[in-house]
This record gives sequence, C-alpha cells and structure tokens, in this order.
Amino acid sequence: MRLQLKSLACFAAALFLLTAAAASAQTPAAPESCKVGVYFVDLHQLDIQKRSFNANFWLWSVCASAQRQPLKVTEFVNANSTSGTLDQTTTREGLVWSARKIDGSFREDWDVRNFPFDRHVLTVAMEEGVDDTQVFRYEPDPRSGFDKDVVVPGWRVTGFKLVPSEREYDTTFGDPSLPADASARYSRLEAQISVSRTNTFTSFFKLASVVYVAATLALLSFLFHLDSGGSFGSRISFLAGSLFATVVNMRVASAELGNNEGLTLIDLIHITALILIIGATILTIVADRQLETGKKQSVRRFDFRNAMICATLFIGANIALIVHAAIRG
Repeated sequence: MRLQLKSLACFAAALFLLTAAAASAQTPAAPESCKVGVYFVDLHQLDIQKRSFNANFWLWSVCASAQRQPLKVTEFVNANSTSGTLDQTTTREGLVWSARKIDGSFREDWDVRNFPFDRHVLTVAMEEGVDDTQVFRYEPDPRSGFDKDVVVPGWRVTGFKLVPSEREYDTTFGDPSLPADASARYSRLEAQISVSRTNTFTSFFKLASVVYVAATLALLSFLFHLDSGGSFGSRISFLAGSLFATVVNMRVASAELGNNEGLTLIDLIHITALILIIGATILTIVADRQLETGKKQSVRRFDFRNAMICATLFIGANIALIVHAAIRG
C-alpha cells in the first residue's frame, strides 16, 4: 500500500513538473527595458517657412546589462540631421548609465491657423532601431525635462512631456523567419516640448496693420459725396487702392506664415476686408445710379447708413474671428 502511495506521489510530482515546464515554454519571456531620459538645454531656429526647429539636449539610458546599449541604435524619426558628442558610459550602483549630447534639426508641422495665438508642441521622436517590442522597450525616465533658463526669441517654453508609444510597420523588413503577412512593432519615445508666442500683439500688428488701414480707407470713401464733381472717380480710386493694398499684404502674410492647410486668422481678416471693399464698390455704383435720378439728399443718407452698417459688420466680424482664434490657440 505504501509502495502504491509513493508511486502515485511520484507520478503526480512528475506530472506537475511537466505541466509547469510546458507552461513556461509557452509563455514568452518579458522584453528587456531600459530607462531613457531627455533634457533640453537649448531651442533655436524655430522656422515656420522651412517647417523645422533646432534643439540641443542630453539623452541618457540606464540599463541592467552592458549588453544593452540603446543610445547606439536610437533612430531620430523626424530628424533632418543630428550629431552626437560627449558620449560616456559608466556603471553606477550596479546599473549601466550611458549619456550623450545631441544637436539636431527636426521637422515640425507648424499649424499657424490661429496666429498669433498659436501654441505648438515640438516633438523629437526616438525609436529603437534594431529589436522589436517583443525583445526591447523604452521606459521613460521621470527625471527628464528642460532647462528653465532656455530663451527662445519670440517664444516661451510652457511644458514638457516624455511619452512612450509603439510604432507598427506593415512589413517584416525582409526577415525570413517571419510570415509574409506579419508586421513589426518597435518601441518609441516622443519628447514633447510646448511653446507659445510672447510678442502676440506685435506679431499681429505687423501683419494686420496694412489691411486695417485699407479697410479704413474703404470706409472713408463713403464720405466722398457723389453730388460733388469728380467724387465718383475719387471713391473708386480709394477703393482700388484699398483693394491693391489688401491683396499685396495678403501675399506678404502668406509668405511669412508659410503654406498651411485651411485659412489662418490673418487670411480671414484679409477676406473680410476684401468683402468690405467689394461691398463698398457695389454700394458706390448703386448710389451713383440713384444720383442720376435726382435723389441728392437720399443719396447722402444712403451713403451714411451704408458706412455705419459696413463699419459695424467689419468690426464685429474681426472681433469674433480674433476671440475665436484666441480661445482655440
């Protein structure tokens, strides 16, 4: 009886060990990870026309093993160019700490539709260049950030985040060990630094002052009474000059802000001025036709009323557009 119990116990133990071994064989090993951090020390050449910005920052990693050196295989996904200096690796408290300083130019899709109230998140995207997420993952170091003394002319740094993510590619990059319809996923870190403009009023005034002067001239044209000699020609000349100034300034503003999808606040302000000028031209022609019927007094009242209506609509539309852009940022 005892012999049977021992045999049964041995069988149960063997079955348990086999089951545990099979389970461990089926469970994939957890991927390695290293802490990776970023600290910005300088931002410069924020170029809206070229859709880029330059940055200097320290990049470091903390790994459990010297066999894993992520900084050597890090790819800067949105970089135009980068260079690394001051490379260093040392062991501290049983961990391998590596660091290097990066100087680079990075692509940025500037959205200036709400200029000059636009706020931007400048991103430096880093990606593991060799092993996929089944083998290695980035772990963001919470000690990352930016130098509070960073000065960017015309801009203010308002925040920083280091965001981990994964990038999936619908390809195996030719790996013969994977099925043809497989995909690859790689660990990614995005260093996101937020900026906003500091000289909002000055920037806005430079691009909008001409169009507001042109709109004022268009409104003043209503003061040229058509019952005076040559007034019709003077009004049309005023309106033509306003139209020319608005169109030229709109081209200058577009060149300054670069090509954008959709209309910017500055574009919309120019469009309201164009509508005002076109409306004033039509009303001038209507008033001239009324004058030909001998209605001199009614024409003056017609001009005054139209001037008030056009000024109110133009000012109201501009206030609404500016408030909307300021809220959206």
